[in-house]
Amino acid sequence: MAISTQVKRYYAALASADGKAACRLLTASASKSFELVITGRASKDCAKNVKTVSSRSGLHGIPRVTNVQRTGEDASAHVVFEDPPFETDVVLVRQGGSWRFAQLPATIEGGLGAGGGAGS
Repeated sequence: MAISTQVKRYYAALASADGKAACRLLTASASKSFELVITGRASKDCAKNVKTVSSRSGLHGIPRVTNVQRTGEDASAHVVFEDPPFETDVVLVRQGGSWRFAQLPATIEGGLGAGGGAGS
């Protein structure tokens, strides 16, 4: 699966609060790092955490994915949202034949960046 497609799939799953779909696109390490972005106590259930982040995220629609760079099993991409204006970089790794987020990508909450990705 193309890197840009995986990035768009994650943000689409986040926007629709589809925790199961979003969690399939995260590495085990990334899915365990919600406590870094959720104020209060994060659940041990990745899908519940995605729903929490989704309900607080101010991001809408599917982002443009630019500047995709791949080096072996590692990749990065630049993500651009139009409304509200927001940009961040995401880091992915290839695991089991699929590209997965190596860390939680940044989102925006109340106009501020939040998340494990660059740009937070």
